[in-house]
Formats: sequence, structure tokens, C-alpha cells
Amino acid sequence: MPEHRHIGEPERAAILQSLAAKGFCVVEDFAGGALLADLNTEFAQCIERGGPGIRQGSRPRRPAATIRVDRASPALLPAILGTFASRDLGQIAREYVAAATTINDRIKATWDRRPGKITDVHFDSRRALKFFLYLCDTTESNGALRYAAGSHRANTAIRARHLRRGGRLMDVPNVALPNEDLTFDTLEGGRGTLLVFDTDGFHAPTLLTSGEERKVLRARTLFPGQSRSPKPPTWQWLRTTRLNPYSWWGEELPEARRPRTQGTARARPRARESHPAQRASETDRPPGN
Repeated sequence: MPEHRHIGEPERAAILQSLAAKGFCVVEDFAGGALLADLNTEFAQCIERGGPGIRQGSRPRRPAATIRVDRASPALLPAILGTFASRDLGQIAREYVAAATTINDRIKATWDRRPGKITDVHFDSRRALKFFLYLCDTTESNGALRYAAGSHRANTAIRARHLRRGGRLMDVPNVALPNEDLTFDTLEGGRGTLLVFDTDGFHAPTLLTSGEERKVLRARTLFPGQSRSPKPPTWQWLRTTRLNPYSWWGEELPEARRPRTQGTARARPRARESHPAQRASETDRPPGN
């Protein structure tokens, strides 16, 4: 089976350094040739026909499918499962997500065709490391991901304070306010470009222009300790009860923010011209890659 471009030790170190400092990294020419063709074929299979371990979405002009890796068929999706289960991506995930219990256990395929906004500016309610693979050339005109470099650190702290006070994960105030001063990098890339990012950073795609499309595969590795239904006698459960001492006095939180499922407030982004400083540079790659 065709394989993706190898990510050697120098490039992996550069990716991890960029994740810590900026929250994201762009890996160019990750998939190409026969592998990219196979990924597109399997993407269409997931969207149009489904299969074992594949749950299809039904939003108009934004078909999607979620793949449960433990239930999916390797014979049906060898390129998708093989790529996201690769040793290279696994090493990055294990080094960045300490004590991760599963690596890339969910993979989502999305095919955006409806013009306009795709999502609000937000960070995910549950923190994860995501691998985000463009299957077609993706620019500012067709939904390239925007990311507010460095915002992952403050948002991680906001979630921690929210949970200490007994809040639920689904209620984390994760939609940016219009008056928040955020500067975004637009992460454009050709087909086969891989984005690696911490979902605690503010992010959202650019607007989709009429007549354009965006095809993306993305896989997630969750950070531990983020159960939506914690069981006793764990601290995750205790903090949701009145026995939690932090629930009796306040800590500063951006109360005007709302969870993504409830709010419509959006930050007004300032775009940067490019993102070369956040890429793993050509000089970071080992010879032959």
C-alpha cells in the first residue's frame, strides 16, 4: 500500500516545538501520488456508502462521516486507517498528549460545499491533538483553517477553572467574543498538506466561496481526564457535586462567553499574510524527505 512521506526526528522535534509555542504546525507534501488518490476514493466511500464502523452525517451540502477506528474494516479503508495509525503520527501524538489512552481513535471526513461560514471561532470543549489532512487544494477562498497562534495556553486555563468550579465539559465557554483581540494565521495548503494543531487554540475555517469545495480528513487524540459522564469516586465526579470546595467561591472566568452550542458571538479576526514561521521548514527535514 502507498505510504505518506516519512517524518524524521528533526522534523518531529520542529513540529512539537511549534505546537508548544504556537499551537499548530503545517506539514507540506505529507500525502501524494497513489496514496492521495486512494484517500480520496475511500473518502467518497465513507461519505456516499458508509460501511462497518462508519456513521454518516446528513447536513445539507455538508455531507460527513465519522469513522470509529476500532470498528472499521481495514480491508475497506486501508489508506485512511493506515495513514492515521502510522508510526510517525503516533509518535507525535504520544509525545504531545501525555498519558493518552487512545491515539486517533476517531476519524472524520467532511465535504463542505455550502457557501458561507462553516463554523464560529471557537476552541473545542474537549482538548485534543488533531491531524487535519487537506484532500484538495485549500486556500482562503475555500475554507482554509485559521488559527490564533498561542491562544491555546489561555484557553486551557479557562477550561481548568470552569471544571474546578463544577462546570460540565459541554458548557465550557469556548466561543470567542467580538471584542477579544485575536490575530489569525490562515493555514493554506495544497492537496496532501497535513495540519497538526492543539484544539485549545481558537480556530475556524475561512468562508467558503460559491462554487468552491473543501474536502478534509481529520483524526483526534483526546487528552486524558475528560469524560462527559464521570463516575464516582473520581475527582472528575466529585468536582460536579456540592462537596467540591471550589464551587463555593468564584474564580475569574469570561462569563460573557457562551458554549459553542449556545452562542453566536464571534471574534473579529485580524489575518496575517502567511504562516512560514510556524511550518516545519525544509531544513528541518532529514536528507531524502
